[in-house]
Amino acid sequence: MNTFIKITPESNVLQWTNGLYLLIGSGLVVGGLAIYLRPEPLTIALVLLTLALTVEVLRLRGLSAKVVQAREKIATENQLLVESIGCAPIAFSIYGPDDRLLAWNESYERFYREGFARYRASGATEQPHYADLLTEVPPKHLPPAPAKAYISERVALQRQSDGTPVDRYYPVGGWHRVTKFLTPHGAVAGFAVDINALKEQESALEAEIARRQTVETELRRLATTDSLTGALNRGEFMQIVGRELGHYHRNKTPFSIIVLDIDWFKSINDRFGHQVGDQVIVEVVRVIQSQIREGTDKLGRIGGEEFGVTLPGMTIDQAEQCARRIRAEIEATGFSNSSVSRITFTASLGLATVSDNNARLTTLIGEADRAMYVAKANGRNRVVVFENGMLPEPQES
Repeated sequence: MNTFIKITPESNVLQWTNGLYLLIGSGLVVGGLAIYLRPEPLTIALVLLTLALTVEVLRLRGLSAKVVQAREKIATENQLLVESIGCAPIAFSIYGPDDRLLAWNESYERFYREGFARYRASGATEQPHYADLLTEVPPKHLPPAPAKAYISERVALQRQSDGTPVDRYYPVGGWHRVTKFLTPHGAVAGFAVDINALKEQESALEAEIARRQTVETELRRLATTDSLTGALNRGEFMQIVGRELGHYHRNKTPFSIIVLDIDWFKSINDRFGHQVGDQVIVEVVRVIQSQIREGTDKLGRIGGEEFGVTLPGMTIDQAEQCARRIRAEIEATGFSNSSVSRITFTASLGLATVSDNNARLTTLIGEADRAMYVAKANGRNRVVVFENGMLPEPQES
């Protein structure tokens, strides 16, 4: 039957005996009496042999003083090692090839306090099996079948230990970083370091990173969007148009743009007030967003009641169809509130598409803007595609 060891600061690793010297001394005394009482040749020979052995032992003892000192030094160092392991805050254990516990320290026992107490109370003389201790963490909180599967899995995994640290949470002791490895003789040695403080720091750091990301996202939103409508502001919209023009220069990718202006918006403000005017702007943005491709097309507020829409990948015919849907939906939209029984509104839309002749930001935006003014000049509430030579006079909104 094997024995198992709990490593404590009081554990002894070497014991010394002087039995050999006692035996030789006793032999000399007995031999001397034998010669005195019966001086036969055989007796004398045995006594002489004993004397010779005594002399040799004394000589070897004198020669082995350094060996003894070395042994004492090793014993002291071993004792220091045992004491260090025994009182270390790091949980330490060694399991044999049969997964039975061979050695452990106080810190390890704290993980499985209930298991150790139950095992000792049972009067068992064999070393506890790894599975005996796992019944405490966490299978006692699981139904029988999942608990049994959990234990079997953990025992099997212990046999596959390769020295890779694993962070594990224990009901007793909290978070520990566990490292286990196989010895050349098939034992499994392991130690667990308390990382609760590290986990708290990680949680605090993650919370701070999340907070900063939230702040950065909000700052970016404020810097790139219109506060009233949530559409892109003029600066961000123009940057996106510039990037799309860059794609065109590299790949000749189709790209069209709409410039839209709410008709008679000044009259709406003058008649109903700026609060109603703001509601009209918000409603127009809602309608436009409902008619464009989410994540692909971009909507920006580029003036008080003027908006731009990017349509990457769309030819002029496809872009015109999209613009006509937006115009029709705006015309069909209206709202009422406590001060207005019913208000409707329309918009004029100008459309331009990129080519080698206008693949510059100001040129493309200018063409769509001129087409929009032509729409207003021709009666408003309509879509106009830019054509060369368009030079409309600015119209009242």
